Amino acid sequence: MRHRRAAHPPARVRPGLGAGRRGRLAGRGDGGDPARDGPVYTFKSFLVIVLGGAGNYPGALLGGLLLGLVEQLSSLFLTAQVNEAVAYVLLVLVLLIRPTGLLKGRV
Repeated sequence: MRHRRAAHPPARVRPGLGAGRRGRLAGRGDGGDPARDGPVYTFKSFLVIVLGGAGNYPGALLGGLLLGLVEQLSSLFLTAQVNEAVAYVLLVLVLLIRPTGLLKGRV
């Protein structure tokens, strides 16, 4: 057994370890408060599920892309305070127009 190969993690593991370290370091400099930011991310995750349709993986992908696109476009034209309300308006519109989601998930 060659000791050099056994002492180092496999090539497939190394990028994941590096990404974990970088994510941990980036999280420290964010200055975010988990108690404050947690409900925002929970709501956006729920919105992505509603947009795409519950139980529909391609729908969740489409819902996430749509939410990101709408939020970024609204940040170009609206103020920061109004921009936060765009996700709520999008949720209400989707529930009124198509309650099963964009790609008809399970209800």
